[in-house]
Amino acid sequence: MVPFYCATAQSSWRAEFVEEAVLGHLSRLADDEELLGMVIERANERIDDSAPERREELRLAVERRGKLVSERDGLVANLMAAPSGSVPPSFWAKAKELEADVVAAEVEVARLERELADLQRSKLKVEDYREALKKFREVYGQLDPLQQSNLLAYV
Repeated sequence: MVPFYCATAQSSWRAEFVEEAVLGHLSRLADDEELLGMVIERANERIDDSAPERREELRLAVERRGKLVSERDGLVANLMAAPSGSVPPSFWAKAKELEADVVAAEVEVARLERELADLQRSKLKVEDYREALKKFREVYGQLDPLQQSNLLAYV
């Protein structure tokens, strides 16, 4: 153990006592299925809290894409109905602009769909964390004192 003191406003604590307390809590957390489940559930609730905003963004992006596709399709229908040779040059500029907007909207929809899928994949699984916590002490024991101290600072 690295012999240093953790200072607080009111007192100081020996690092080895703090480290042992943290390791003890992590071990208990790994063994307490109900407590670990509650911790994981809370973390997953935070992940879920950001999903409604993303879903609304996705809904709006899909709606925008639909409007652009309809506008583009209407433009094409007008082209098909126009007598040959009577298409003004401004038509082609508008057609290119609409096509670029449709592509941009499709990219935005795909990005938001990926983000929502990533949110779902990022949800924590109790069994994964239970195993990680159980292995934590083993891995911790193989570190040198400075690495142990740094790791516990992150925890």
